[in-house]
Amino acid sequence: MAPRWRRASTAARRRLLAAVAILVLAAAALVVLYPRDGWVLYHGRAVTFNLRYPRTLHRVAAPPGAYARIEQRDAAGRLLRWFEIDPLRLPAFRGEISGALPVYTSNYVAALAARTPGFLLQSETKTRVNLNPGYTFTYAAAPSGARPMLGRVVMLVPALSGARDGVVLSMGTVPSALVPGPDQVAANDVLQVPLRSFRFGT
Repeated sequence: MAPRWRRASTAARRRLLAAVAILVLAAAALVVLYPRDGWVLYHGRAVTFNLRYPRTLHRVAAPPGAYARIEQRDAAGRLLRWFEIDPLRLPAFRGEISGALPVYTSNYVAALAARTPGFLLQSETKTRVNLNPGYTFTYAAAPSGARPMLGRVVMLVPALSGARDGVVLSMGTVPSALVPGPDQVAANDVLQVPLRSFRFGT
C-alpha cells in the first residue's frame, strides 16, 4: 500500500482519509447505540437525557406524564423490577439546590407513602450521578396480597444553581440475595446500569 499511497494525488489521499474517518465514526456510533451489554434510551424533548440498560430490562409504554419506563417481568407476567424517568419541576427557590431538593423530597415522600400500601421510609441523603447534584431516598413497600417491593427514588438536576427542571428516577425490585434491603436497590443489581449511566444532554 505504501507505494500506491506515495503515487496517489493529494485529492485522492484526502478522499481516502475522509472515507476512513467516516468508517471510524460509523463504528463508534454502533458501539454507542448498540452496546454489547444492552441498549441506549435517549429522550430529546423537554429535558434531554440518555442512559444505558441491560438486555434483561425492556422498554415499555411510559405511564401518563412520565418520560420513559423500562422493566422486567417473570414468565407469569409479574413485575420483578422497574426503572422510570419522570419530570421534575422545582418551585422557585433561593440559594443552592442542596437546600431546595430535601424540602421538595419531603413532600414527594409524603405523597408516595399515602398511595403505597405498607410504605416504610428507609434512608435519605444527598447524592450525585455523573457529577449532577441530586437527592435520594429508599423505601420498602408491602402491597396487600402482593410480593414486597424495595424502592429507590433519585431527584436529579443538571446544575448546582438556577436549575429547576430535572428528572425523578424511580426504581424498584423484589427482594433477592443481591438486594436484601432498600439501600441495595441500584447498588448491587441490574438497576445500577441505568442509574449510573444516566446523563443529561445528548
